[in-house]
Amino acid sequence: LPVQAGDQVFYPARPATITITGAVAANCQPAHVALQSPASYLKQCPKTSGASADHVHVIQADGHIETLGIAAWSQAAPSSLAPGAILFVPLADAVVRKAAPRFNEDAARFLATQLLPAPGTAP
Repeated sequence: LPVQAGDQVFYPARPATITITGAVAANCQPAHVALQSPASYLKQCPKTSGASADHVHVIQADGHIETLGIAAWSQAAPSSLAPGAILFVPLADAVVRKAAPRFNEDAARFLATQLLPAPGTAP
C-alpha cells in the first residue's frame, strides 16, 4: 500500500551482535566479529547436556537458514555470520526423536521469522 499522511516507517539499526540460543545454559549475545566462524562463537556460550554435538542451525538476519556440521566428523566448510544472525543450538536427536522429531527444524524456521529489534517492533 502507498504511504499516507501519518504513517511511520521504522528501519532497524544494524545490529552489533549475534544471538546464541537453544540448548545453551543461557542465551548469549557476543559482539559480531567479521569473518569469525560459528564454532568460535559457540565457545563463548556453554551448551547444555541435551545439546546436539553434531550440528547447529545458522539463521541469518535475512531469514536464511543453514544447518552446519560442528562435530569432528561432520564439520562444514567455513561460514561467516552477518550482524544480527542467530546460532540455534538444537537438542540432540536422541532427546527429541520420539516425542517431536521435527522440533529443531521447526524452532529454527520460527526463529527465522522474528523481526530484528527496533522501535515499534516490540514482541
